[in-house]
Amino acid sequence: MSKMQGGVTYRPFETSDFDAVATLLNRLWCSELIPEAGELASRIELSGYLAQTTHSLVAELDDELVGAMLLAELDRVPRDATAWRRRHSRLVRLSHRNAHLAREVAKNSDVIDEESRLAEDFAASGAAEGAAVMKLLVVDPATHGRGIGGHLFGEARRYLREEGAEGFFLLTDDGCDVSFYDYKGLARTMTRPSQIESPAGGNGVDDFNLYVYADRL
Repeated sequence: MSKMQGGVTYRPFETSDFDAVATLLNRLWCSELIPEAGELASRIELSGYLAQTTHSLVAELDDELVGAMLLAELDRVPRDATAWRRRHSRLVRLSHRNAHLAREVAKNSDVIDEESRLAEDFAASGAAEGAAVMKLLVVDPATHGRGIGGHLFGEARRYLREEGAEGFFLLTDDGCDVSFYDYKGLARTMTRPSQIESPAGGNGVDDFNLYVYADRL
């Protein structure tokens, strides 16, 4: 069911949204890669997230997708998980067509793998916030100031409260605007230096860190 607020339409993710969300990911997080690698890396990343997603929301402005939020509830089986895992595997195989392309894609996928290991460590800690993870929150920078990110984030919180979740967490890094999560009142509960040299989306920083932010509901 869709809902309009401030001229922006919010509705669940549909399979037909895949290319639009992947393009947004590519623009924001894979722009330092060569174009072919950026396109593949963003699609590999997104299909991996969707294989774990149990709740989703996208934002549309003037019939253009401008934001997306994906949640994974760790005690629920995602819908269409098998199909998304198959797509993820096909894309990974495609990235191995030649060594240069594989190395470029790895600049993004290696960081995603690091974040996955950090997420597993946090979930295994027994923290109440470990029951659900926000896999993705992305907004087109051209629409900043319209409250889209805040609305997507707020709807995730509302949904999880209604489902009885005690909290949730998310993974982020120095390539993102982590101040958004500080502003929203989340606690930075874990920090881990990346072991990846020159990760995609690292913004040229020398020390690139991964973070767990957690929210008790």
